[in-house]
Amino acid sequence: MLPSANFASVIAVVYRPGSAAVQQRFFDELAAVLDRLAVYQVPIYVVGDFNIRLDRTDDVNADQLRLLVDCYGLVLHDTGPTHQRGGTLDTVISHSDTGRPDRVDVVDVELSDHFMLRWDVAATRDVPPVVTVASRPWSRLDVDLLRSAISTSRLCQPDTWPADIDAMAALYNDEFGDVLDSILPVRVFTRRPRPTDPWYDR
Repeated sequence: MLPSANFASVIAVVYRPGSAAVQQRFFDELAAVLDRLAVYQVPIYVVGDFNIRLDRTDDVNADQLRLLVDCYGLVLHDTGPTHQRGGTLDTVISHSDTGRPDRVDVVDVELSDHFMLRWDVAATRDVPPVVTVASRPWSRLDVDLLRSAISTSRLCQPDTWPADIDAMAALYNDEFGDVLDSILPVRVFTRRPRPTDPWYDR
């Protein structure tokens, strides 16, 4: 995790030795890493030296890497040659929306036979507005008091139950609501919602 002022991101650095042949184990382990990263709510960047010829359209390993990245809803950014001898061996992988760079620049800083990858992102995020919420303070619930209150309510008096199923459901809601109102009243407060994962919607 890399926090900076009100911006935070997760950066995972990958290095696959070019001296070894690409094996299925590499993709399996990368998938395990992406499994962990996929749940983060902040921008993620998977960067590094993959030593896979991403510039070759007929490279099966490059195809498999692109397919794996696509399965997680991520983007593998095209960079052009990243090595002094040519070829694209290094890359940046990011979310398709949150924190996605417009472009990735390749810079030769003359420190390695690989070039540096550089990208810009907006380092600000929207602050959600303060909202008013009505909720019960569940952490203060006295279970023994709840049990006692329920035992003296109509919920534990079968002789008073209506025969109609809808009426029984209404009785449950009304009685249970009255019990909670008496021992754990609803309180109104303001708070700023925390960001949540995109798949949790209304």
